[in-house]
Amino acid sequence: MDDSTAHEMPLDYFQEVKNLIQELTKLKLNPNTEYMELGLVGEIGFCKFLDKNEIQFIHKTKSDPELMLEDVLIIDSESRPLKIDVKTTLVRPHKVPRMLSIDQFQTIPKHSDIIVWCHFSSRHEVLTIDSWTKTSELAESYLKQVTAPPDLAFTNEDSVELAFTETMFVYEVPSFLMREIDDLLFLIKGKF
Repeated sequence: MDDSTAHEMPLDYFQEVKNLIQELTKLKLNPNTEYMELGLVGEIGFCKFLDKNEIQFIHKTKSDPELMLEDVLIIDSESRPLKIDVKTTLVRPHKVPRMLSIDQFQTIPKHSDIIVWCHFSSRHEVLTIDSWTKTSELAESYLKQVTAPPDLAFTNEDSVELAFTETMFVYEVPSFLMREIDDLLFLIKGKF
């Protein structure tokens, strides 16, 4: 595998995503949203990436879904638990600022040590594991007001024709907090 595809996972696991959504639905966790599907594409793809790199993990969403806190648990080379929250987007922002809702910004550091940032290309059916950020450094983020089309995910209209009228505040995680995925692998495996 060449370097450009080392952090890419083909979406040959979509049936696993659908099965997990069905399991979560049976538990009445109300996962039937496009966001849950996209999130699970990222989580399961990241787990496949860890497996490919011979890293043992526990997919917490699958093994302990009632908690719905960290997504993945890894024990690093020094026997420390690393609790990981996987964030997946459809926009390709490698090493550029990322957005977190105010609620996510406040809750993620309470249950996770690391955020792994992924991008899913539905066109190419590939998940790219882009970068990672220590949640202890999220204080470097700043509050930002953004404007977006209302209910973009739930409309059939062309998004270009929608008025950008919904205003909300989010936290922007700066690009200098985006670390290379290979550095995370080194941290986990203990090989520097």
